[in-house]
Parts: sequence; structure tokens; C-alpha cells
Amino acid sequence: MKMASFPADWQKDEIGGALVAGQNLKPSVDGSTVYLRGDPDLQVVLDRVEVAGGGIVMPKTKIPMEGGGYFAQFIDSEGNRVGVTSMG
Repeated sequence: MKMASFPADWQKDEIGGALVAGQNLKPSVDGSTVYLRGDPDLQVVLDRVEVAGGGIVMPKTKIPMEGGGYFAQFIDSEGNRVGVTSMG
């Protein structure tokens, strides 16, 4: 298996995680959508998606509640749907 990790400082309540690829695991746009923080402005993340071989499926969109920030979704270069959120 291939794995990439998101290091975090648990003492500071940071959130970490990992991405795992394996022979029997299939990328999908139909499964669960994982949302990642894209602060301070998720548009910076979205601007990199197509260059990296992905595609935007929902552009930066305001969350319709006070202080909700923004969200977007894209398909990554492996074929997975991914969400991002930010306050700006």
C-alpha cells in the first residue's frame, strides 16, 4: 500500500490523518466526501486542482449561515470527490 500522512500536533488540537491507496481500493466520486480545511481562502486550493489533473465540480460557494464561511468540491487526479472549506 501507498500512504501519505497529514502530520498534526495533537497538543494543539490539530487534526491529522492519512490517505491510503491499495490494490483493491477504487477511487470514486460516488462514495463519502471527505472535507479538508482550506484556510485562509479555499480559492488558493481550487486554483491548483486543474493544474494537478483534477476538476472542479462545485466552485467556491458561500455557506448560507452567519459565520459559515465557504465550501467547494473537486475531483482529484485519482478520481475521488473531495470537499474543502474555509472562512475566507
